[in-house]
Amino acid sequence: EIRDRGYPASKERVERLSDVLPKVGHFFSPPASLSGGGGLTEASFAHKKLTPEDVRRVLFFASRRLDALRTWRADSLRAELEQLGEALNLKIRELLFPLFVAISGNAVSTPLFETLEILGPDLCRSRLRDALQALGGLSKKQLEELERELRKLPGTAEAEAGS
Repeated sequence: EIRDRGYPASKERVERLSDVLPKVGHFFSPPASLSGGGGLTEASFAHKKLTPEDVRRVLFFASRRLDALRTWRADSLRAELEQLGEALNLKIRELLFPLFVAISGNAVSTPLFETLEILGPDLCRSRLRDALQALGGLSKKQLEELERELRKLPGTAEAEAGS
């Protein structure tokens, strides 16, 4: 499946054959082994509009929202993440940046939703957890605050039940 779907997903982003492996390496190795060999760090997630705390929120909320998905297909993944972006008042590019880095180790990669589908829920969840750890993890207090905030976000079961 990776060969059949991963390469076509990367074709539009490569000009030379030597460009292929860096674009599809994340299908075969976790981002920690791809990001210059040093693994993901807070610097990997540096963004002009997102603070490290914003990145943690995006990774945490995306992880939780994706955990609740019953259908792991590109279209359902896209819909869930677009809804999350709206709930967080983030442009889709801002929301997806930390996810690209967490999943592929790079800010630019194969199309994210198709990549998530190909890798499957277990690998994606693992990479999102690893990315949070690369950012220093979450304290118990931070985790509780994020859980409270998540429950209030539009589109979550708890928020929908309360309206």
